[in-house]
Amino acid sequence: MAQQDRFLPSRNSWPLELGLMLVVGLFFSATGLFQSDQSPFPLRIVYWCCVMVVGGFVLMGGEIVWQRIAPKPLRSGWASLAPVILLSNFPQMFVVLFFERTLFHVEGTVFDLVDLWVAVIIVVGPMVGLLRALRVYQAIRSDGETVSDTPKDTIPRLIREKLQRHLRHAELIALQAEDHYVRVHTSAGSELVLMRFSDALLAVDGIEGFRLHRSWWAAKAEIVGASYSRGTGEAELTGALKAPISRSYAQALRDAGILDN
Repeated sequence: MAQQDRFLPSRNSWPLELGLMLVVGLFFSATGLFQSDQSPFPLRIVYWCCVMVVGGFVLMGGEIVWQRIAPKPLRSGWASLAPVILLSNFPQMFVVLFFERTLFHVEGTVFDLVDLWVAVIIVVGPMVGLLRALRVYQAIRSDGETVSDTPKDTIPRLIREKLQRHLRHAELIALQAEDHYVRVHTSAGSELVLMRFSDALLAVDGIEGFRLHRSWWAAKAEIVGASYSRGTGEAELTGALKAPISRSYAQALRDAGILDN
């Protein structure tokens, strides 16, 4: 798995991350951070838990957005830390303002926004670092899984973590691009996941397979048969799947002995 991917939120990590945000919210409630101890304790609990949980979604959204818009050198784990904090800080301010006005009926001035910006930075910065450390720990634990627990051609982690649990350890048959999504075909079924087809192709680089078409890739072991004539062709895959073969990729199949003509 690429190092920067270890720092990103995933389907497996976000429940634990939001649970952590909830625990931090309870801690802030008990300590009365930023003079919140002037309010009743039950109200502080509601305020801090709402701010931290909603803020957790904002943080994860900021990290995903940054990975999509940032120059490649700035996407790596710790290089993206400061930009993500700054990107998330302004929406976090509105989250805080909303709950302050809703629960505490606080009316501030423009000058108070400066103090609020600093206060949010103080909280957001350590939280981003803590969440990323948690993700890295989860990734290291997952990398320690034994080979005997998974089939020979394990679905790459970048793709596997996006799949439903019953598909994660199935045999990978093919990848199919559908707009901004990739349909992952496995021996246990298929699922549409949000990712770029180019990223999916990089993830399966270590698996022996072929690009069949601009929107199709298939594992070599799962190609049952193939035919090609007059510039178009079709590959038969495991599970009665059929994928088109385009002129651009036909030669590689000929070289491998999959196509005769």
